[in-house]
Amino acid sequence: TRSVRFTEAGQRLVENIRGEYEQIATSFATVREMAGVARGLIRVTAPVAFARQQLVPKVSDFLRANPHVRLQLEVSDRLSSIAAEGFDLAIRHSAQVPETHVAWKLCETRSVIVATRAYVKRRGLPESPADLASHSCLFYPRSLGAGIWSFDRKTARKSDAGPVTVTVNGQF
Repeated sequence: TRSVRFTEAGQRLVENIRGEYEQIATSFATVREMAGVARGLIRVTAPVAFARQQLVPKVSDFLRANPHVRLQLEVSDRLSSIAAEGFDLAIRHSAQVPETHVAWKLCETRSVIVATRAYVKRRGLPESPADLASHSCLFYPRSLGAGIWSFDRKTARKSDAGPVTVTVNGQF
């Protein structure tokens, strides 16, 4: 085997930069440790019901586990423009997503169709999802596609031939 040694100039160079190298290595280690710590402001908008039932009960635990995070929660049912309003996260109840947004399914929810006894007495009880097209239905206009209800075989009655889509005619 061949032995390799520094020249005198090489030895001086190593001695001179050793301290700087150790300082750089320490700096990188500090940054790596900090990378695992969440910090800063997170702006979230969520619908009233979801915020009340899902987010608010968990906020204290989240902030306790992430003491360097400040959370600004806007609870509103209006459809927000994430970029224009500076939100980091928007939680919405919608199957359709604006093409300017990146989205993923958080959970599945089901809607229930209800009517007052007086309405059913006056207009009759729908026998199938397709019957809803001739009824006065209200929809929640704060999500994309809110005026269109879709029923698949799991939720439609057996008398329906296949998936049924109903355009509803009112909003609240």
